[in-house]
Amino acid sequence: MTKYSDYPVKFFDVSQYNDNPDTVYFPTLDKLIAAGYKGIAVRVSYAQVTDKAFAKFWAEAKGKLPRIPYVWMHMAPSTGISDDEWGRIQARYAYSLLKNDIGEFVMYLDIENGGGVKITILNQSKIGRIKFGFLDEWKKLSNQNAGIYTNQGYMFVMGVADKTRDLWLSWYNRSVTIETINAMLLKSKWTGKLRFWQYTSDGDINDDGKSEAKALGMESASLDLNVFIGTEDEWNKLSGNVIPIPTPIPVPTPPVPEPIPFPSPVVSYSTYKVTVPVRNVRIGAGSDFTVVPSMEKHNGDLVKIDSTKIGTDKLIWGHIFGTPDWIYMGNMLLV
Repeated sequence: MTKYSDYPVKFFDVSQYNDNPDTVYFPTLDKLIAAGYKGIAVRVSYAQVTDKAFAKFWAEAKGKLPRIPYVWMHMAPSTGISDDEWGRIQARYAYSLLKNDIGEFVMYLDIENGGGVKITILNQSKIGRIKFGFLDEWKKLSNQNAGIYTNQGYMFVMGVADKTRDLWLSWYNRSVTIETINAMLLKSKWTGKLRFWQYTSDGDINDDGKSEAKALGMESASLDLNVFIGTEDEWNKLSGNVIPIPTPIPVPTPPVPEPIPFPSPVVSYSTYKVTVPVRNVRIGAGSDFTVVPSMEKHNGDLVKIDSTKIGTDKLIWGHIFGTPDWIYMGNMLLV
């Protein structure tokens, strides 16, 4: 059974649901800090709406705890807005709230059911385009590679490029171990770094079957419990909160053989040139899938292809690297 006390670095994440708007009291962080918590994750926004508690939690934690910003990805764009642009709109909105105080950790994009939309195999291409728009726009605005927050059940919607990012995994099961998680990530081909694990939202910190959230200053009994997968020193370096350690007196030691470096994961693709006047890009492998007008390719355009397969029309289609989309490989010249 997983115990919160098993991990040296613990943090909590908060949103407007941890505050009761009908009272004048607003949750403080003093008791949580005194209890040994090392950080706080704060929901910034969803769609184009600011979390009602964001500004207060963000300001309250500044200088006290390293802060992790996260945005819940809204998956239902308004009529007339493309999926890719809807992701970019959400990134620009979140950046407008954070640009003057962006926090100590990188942004995490929260990808899970909500807002009346469930993630299924039927809408995974749509979700992929929204996700790509947000992550690409956030990189342009902040010069940060955002991480991804998601549940193990949504791995099927993650592309090859997504799986190279830092991961904040939500898996609510106290019987799950870190070994179970690593095996799942290996099977899912996730090559990025597992940074955080959120294993429950019950606020039961000391494993007595009861929530301690209100005793620690929250107004809701639910409180997401998170752990950092690493050492306290690694946490401090990531957050910029490096604690000086006295330099020890050097002691001669026998030489140690050089370790064999473990190769970094490589994301591979091949580059092809379009040799026809116009080539449509579609949301799936086959001429019966919907065309993505914004991705249309023209003679001379270069396209990165990371895999190919036989489409529903019995022709060969290529998956465009870094996107959820596909292109017919006829008249494509390898360069």
